[in-house]
Order: sequence, then C-alpha cells, then structure tokens
Amino acid sequence: MASEKRPPINEVFTPRGGTVNREMYIERRDIEKELRRALQGSLNIVVHGDSGAGKSWLYKKVLGDLSAVYDTVNCTTVATDGTFDKEFRNIINGEGNHTKTGFTEKKNAEANAVFAKGSIEHAAEYAIGEPEVFAKCLMQLRKRAGEGAPAVLVIENLEEIISAPKLMQGLARLIILLDDERYSKYRIKLLIVGVPADLQSYYQNIANQRTVANRLCEIPQVGRLTEGQVGQFASRGLLHKLRINFRIGGLEYIQGHIYFVSAGIPQLMQQYCEILAHMAVERDWSLSVDCLPDADKRLLKNNLLSIYSTVCSYVSDEVKHHQILYSMGRITKEIFDVNDLEKAIRFDFGGVDVGTPSRLSLAKNLAALADLNPPILKRLGKTKRFYFSDPRYLICIRLMFDNKSSKSVLRIERFDIGN
Repeated sequence: MASEKRPPINEVFTPRGGTVNREMYIERRDIEKELRRALQGSLNIVVHGDSGAGKSWLYKKVLGDLSAVYDTVNCTTVATDGTFDKEFRNIINGEGNHTKTGFTEKKNAEANAVFAKGSIEHAAEYAIGEPEVFAKCLMQLRKRAGEGAPAVLVIENLEEIISAPKLMQGLARLIILLDDERYSKYRIKLLIVGVPADLQSYYQNIANQRTVANRLCEIPQVGRLTEGQVGQFASRGLLHKLRINFRIGGLEYIQGHIYFVSAGIPQLMQQYCEILAHMAVERDWSLSVDCLPDADKRLLKNNLLSIYSTVCSYVSDEVKHHQILYSMGRITKEIFDVNDLEKAIRFDFGGVDVGTPSRLSLAKNLAALADLNPPILKRLGKTKRFYFSDPRYLICIRLMFDNKSSKSVLRIERFDIGN
C-alpha cells in the first residue's frame, strides 16, 4: 500500500469539474429519488439550490443512472445573445454540450413524458426566434438518444436571465410549446436549473404564471451537505485517496473545520480540501491542525479575493457592528430575519458587558448590507427576510474574525492577502 502511487490532486478534488467524479460523489438518496421519479413523470422539472450546492453533479449523476442523453442550454450565453436560438442551433449542428450518459440502452416507454395537447401563438415574439429551430433542436436530441432512451434538454443558470423579461417570457413559451403535438412527439423533457430565491422571481415575472406552473414539477431544494457528509468526503479524499497522514484526533478536528469553512457547500468544500491537499504535499504528505490558519488565508487569496475586499470595505470599527457580522456568520439558516440575528447575538454575547445592538439597529444593518453595490445580502422577494447573495460572503465573515480574540473584544483578522 505504501508504494502505491497517489492519484493527482486535481483528479480527486474537482471543484469546477464538468463531469461527475463518481468515486468522490456524496449520495443524496432522497433528492436523487425525487429527481428520478420526476424524470419518469409527465411534467418538466425544476432543480434549484444555492450557487455551488452541487445541482449540476446531482442531475448529471441521476441522468447517468437512467442512461439518459441530454443537451445543455447555458443561460449565460442566452443572456449575452438575447435569444435562445444560438444555443439551439449549436445543438442542431452538433456543437452543443451534449452528453450520452448511459452505458446501456433502456427501452422503457413509460419513462417518456406525457403532455396534454396545447396551443401556442406568436411564439417568435418571445426571444425564441423561429419555433422551427426549437423543433429541429428537439429532433436532433431525440435522434441522438434513439427511440428508447430518455432525452432531456437542460436549461442551466436560470438566474442569468431572471431580470430579462423578454427571455423569461421566451422560456415560458418553450415550456408551453412542448404541449403542442408538433413538439411533444419528440418526447423531450426540460430540466431547468437555478437558485431558489431567483425561481420565485421567475414565477412572478411570467404573465401566464399559472399556465407555466402547471407544466412544471419542482423537486426539493438541493441544499447544503451535512457535517457528516462533509466529513465523509474529506476522509475519502484526504485519507483514503491521497493517504495523507494525520496526528491522533487531527483528522476529526480538520473535518469539523472544513464543514465550518465551507458551510456544507460542495464547491467550497472541494476548494478547501484541494488547498489542504497541496499543503500536505509541502509537508511530506502530512497535515495537522496548525495548518488551518494558512489554509484559510489561501482560500481567501485564491478563491475569495473580491468577496473579501467587499466585506472589508463595509466593516467599521464599532464593536456592535462586529457583533452583528460575527453572529450573522454563525446563523445556520440559509434564509434568516432580524429575529434569527437577535437570537444569535444573545447567544454569542448575552453574557458580556459591552451591550448588544438594538432590534432597530439590527434591522438597519441588514437593510444596509442588502443595499450595498454589490450587495452582501439579498431580500427574499418583498419580505423582510434575507439570504447571502453569494455563499462566499458567509465564508469570509466566518474567517475574518481573529479566533484568538475573546467575544468581548472582537478583532477583525486583516489578512495580508496581497502577498
């Protein structure tokens, strides 16, 4: 075992990998089951979750299990072009991001979508260009899949077009078109991928909201990993794959820190583990707890520089301001309000002498963080609830307080990330 060659680090940890590394994939059995059922149902599907939550790996893994063939339409490109047509033409011409995921052909007619017959008028007015192009795209996808295999058209990064009403209306028309027999005959299912809060805006921005909603099935949110799942991933990669040596108790402590630093977000978890692996190489394939401060700094420098700079530009020297940020970084809810923040501050600072911010002050600070450009927080629709606009802000806030300082005298850890 000692002489066995270690795999390359970038084959073990792939934070931005386009293909699923099944040896490192952490199963989410309940949500995978929901997605499989939805793919075998009659409706189009919405997969939603925070940025970096592992939505792409999840649907790619399940499509692979079903031996499905799929093509991807990237809404980032759609937003740039102002139309879906270019992405459809790429698929027609064989230039799209198409994948045959299965290894054996499955001929289960029950897996095909069943659509009620519908009608559509003036489709060309809604950013889909010529409806024939969409039909040819579906035909090409079905041709590659064959008659028996499931075929799916994935609409990725929905949040990129959420503020473009014309494109959102265009997507709505695509969904409705799939009920027309000229399109439904190809038996293609749409799988729409986006982040949760933006999907609510999606429904709000569609004039025929009920018509579209009746054609969609939304599976449960792809959430963050649990502490146990993060520990399983870290152990599998660092200990078993790369065979890194740890002092007694060191692995368990490091696993807990990886969960805290990543907040259970798969992409951040992979990035941090990748950093630790490279540090282990520098230390003759060993790691200890005293490596973590340097790993935190590397995460900020290599992956979070612009995010860190934004947070630092907002931070003042007021003690109460520090308390708000400190406690906000330790709220475990992904969507929170002033009540959650008040409870967190009382838990963290209830026993100290410096006093705590008033409820009004908390509300003003949350609003101010949402009004920044770029914003650290976002409001959930028209409510008074908030969520981090990017989970990396949460990580920065968790890391930027000196862990050697007491809660009564909080100090910002000013990393010299320029060196």
